[in-house]
Amino acid sequence: MIMDHMTIALVACSNPITDTQLIEVRQVISILRQHHISVLIKDSIQDSISAKQRADNLMECYRNPEVKMICDISGGDLANGILSYLDFNYIQKHPKPFCGYSDLTSIINGIYTKTGNISILYQIRNLCGPDSSRQQTYFWNYLSGTSNQFTCPKITMIQGEKMPSSIITGGNIRCLLKLAGTPFWPDLSDRILLLESLSGGRERIQAFFDQLNHMGVFQQISGLLLGTFTQLDREFGVHTVEQIALENISNHLIPVGRTMEIGHGKNSLAIAIGKQWEG
Repeated sequence: MIMDHMTIALVACSNPITDTQLIEVRQVISILRQHHISVLIKDSIQDSISAKQRADNLMECYRNPEVKMICDISGGDLANGILSYLDFNYIQKHPKPFCGYSDLTSIINGIYTKTGNISILYQIRNLCGPDSSRQQTYFWNYLSGTSNQFTCPKITMIQGEKMPSSIITGGNIRCLLKLAGTPFWPDLSDRILLLESLSGGRERIQAFFDQLNHMGVFQQISGLLLGTFTQLDREFGVHTVEQIALENISNHLIPVGRTMEIGHGKNSLAIAIGKQWEG
């Protein structure tokens, strides 16, 4: 990907962004323009528009030949509503990096399931956060193709020696499970499953892992990668989710890794969903 003369589109496929988030978005736009990147932003990002309208906004970005990357600046609850309105045939034939986090997990995995296209789990508003210097350096290097640090978070192994060379799927555990039983649920066979979360204490996260276990997920995957679980880590300690995970996969000796660089923190980096892990 070449930065010169490129346009990045900013969309909001989940909840409308808040006034506070809009301040961050304006800072991101300024940062991008300082690096000679054009920015296309939809006027409806703060409006409560229908799922079809949000899907139409996204498809307009795919159909715009000047747009080379699409970054969703939102989060919340509404992202999966647009899946029924997306033209996946067009998206498959005209792939572009789609970038978002949290609730956008549903769209990212839906795109991968229906098209095989790679998307990026990342919140571009991190470019103006407290970790902005590192975030921007890694982001520019990613766009210019000079380094893969942006999408290669540091991993500590909890079980096994290393993560397998498998395709990565997943993202936010709550939002991924919204796809269960739908045509948008990804094939997890021999995949690395990435899971992270913002909200949820011990009982809620345990329930999510129980559901994945009941679905047979831990019998399908080749590796499990745990990101940050913000509320759980804060209230019960950073090793709690590791214990929950190991209890659920006790009969399946798959590699389990942990990274504190993927999740909802302002220091969170990116990871490519639908791409083979090369860390």
